[in-house]
Amino acid sequence: MFKCPNCNGSLVFDIKTQALRCLHCGSTMNVEDYHKTNNADTGTDAYGVMVSLCPNCGAEIISPDTAVTGFCSYCGSEVVMQERMDEEKRPKYVIPFQITKEECRKQFKQKVHAPYVPSEFKNDAFLEGFRGIYIPYWMYQIEYSNRATVPAIKTYTKGNYEYTDRYSVSVQMDGDTYGVPYDASQSFDDQIAEELAPFNKDNMKPFQEEYLAGFYADRANVSAEEYKEEAVTKAAENLLDRVDATLEKGMETNRESMKTVIRQIGATIESFDSVLFPVWFLTWRNKNRVAYAIMNGQTGKVAFTMPVDLKKMFAGIAVVSVGVFFLLNSFLAVTARVALGLISCISAFVAILINMEAGNIYKREFHLEDKGYGNKIKGKKIDTDKSLDFSGVALIVIAIFWEWLTDWETLLWVGIGATIFCIIAFLFIKEFADAIKDKSLPASAILLIAVNILVVLMFLFNPVSDIYYYGAAIAVLVAVLIACFVLVQHYNMIATRPIPTFTDRKGGDNSAKDY
Repeated sequence: MFKCPNCNGSLVFDIKTQALRCLHCGSTMNVEDYHKTNNADTGTDAYGVMVSLCPNCGAEIISPDTAVTGFCSYCGSEVVMQERMDEEKRPKYVIPFQITKEECRKQFKQKVHAPYVPSEFKNDAFLEGFRGIYIPYWMYQIEYSNRATVPAIKTYTKGNYEYTDRYSVSVQMDGDTYGVPYDASQSFDDQIAEELAPFNKDNMKPFQEEYLAGFYADRANVSAEEYKEEAVTKAAENLLDRVDATLEKGMETNRESMKTVIRQIGATIESFDSVLFPVWFLTWRNKNRVAYAIMNGQTGKVAFTMPVDLKKMFAGIAVVSVGVFFLLNSFLAVTARVALGLISCISAFVAILINMEAGNIYKREFHLEDKGYGNKIKGKKIDTDKSLDFSGVALIVIAIFWEWLTDWETLLWVGIGATIFCIIAFLFIKEFADAIKDKSLPASAILLIAVNILVVLMFLFNPVSDIYYYGAAIAVLVAVLIACFVLVQHYNMIATRPIPTFTDRKGGDNSAKDY
């Protein structure tokens, strides 16, 4: 606990003045001056903290004072935290908060104005739940050779041919790059960290625990070794960006093999430091899922995958669908056969979207894009790249099918193609769904396969009366609407996360106070 030298009241770090402020008498004092006066140099690289453990998810938060928190920012639980005194390794630098909580709430409301967002995110009382948290990062220093030769290419067209000229560019290096950051917390998702970047290292200050007064911090529990390869690659890419800016128009560095480029420029890690970056953290909980709205406490950049209110969403879809129906009915005339082929193409497109969404859910549920996450997936890992490659090719072919809709004699092949794509999508979807234990995604794909088989049969038998085609079109449309319902319903699985469990990991998690 930091005590005011004038009245012995509690001190907090005041964001507006960037100084310590007494909650009792209101006096302020410089952080560095207070630290020199009240902290003897013990010669150790640790400082005393209060560690709070969430009994629900096992997450830990730390604070240099003894104030009690009753909220876990990671699982969204209102709980009494289990507390103990401990020591924490002292970071080298800290970026103090620059954006106040009031500014955070105002900026967030300005950036989040979609009609389908849950009403809580527009509620001032709910937005009071933003917590100020310091997230630990590793800051890497990368060194280069004094002079290096990097490959460059220039691609241009002459007549009917495309030419590529290859060059070797001699570059004088700056010597080193300091400030390549990666988050050092298992509980802080790497994707969120990427979205919040960059932090401006010019505002970094030598760490003093007084900057944490009134806030909480996550624990650094990911080794600096974890991100060394990524740090070198990112630094090399930043260097090549600077080289590109000096080349003639149309020429750029060749990055086909970054390992070769890194070797040529001699990029190596010289050192790394532990730093704390400021983050405003808001948790929204819905049953066994949580969504995070997170703001960079220095720049105001927001990382937020917006969940949707399903009732609002489907009400909006219904209104738009009616409007589109009447618009098309008024200005576009198509035969019953073409209408059936068109809806068949749409059904294949929806199957591809379900496949892509199932893959995204799989990656989110098993933290495949969060290298620092503690629990690694067990058993066989599904290759999500194959699913994405199939989706890309399928979408191109569906666009070709669309062109065929002008010739009803080829509509049979449109139906066959749509059925094949739905079957292939189902195989990918089932693999993902088995992993995440979901039955509705493959069920919706089976429904789309069934109605497309009906489309093929219709074009094979080619009945004379249009009523059969319209009946089949309605059946496919109903299947598409059901699949779309499942699609939107599962979107919230991408926008949210499962309740985290840190009980089998040494983990960090935070809430923070309102200063």
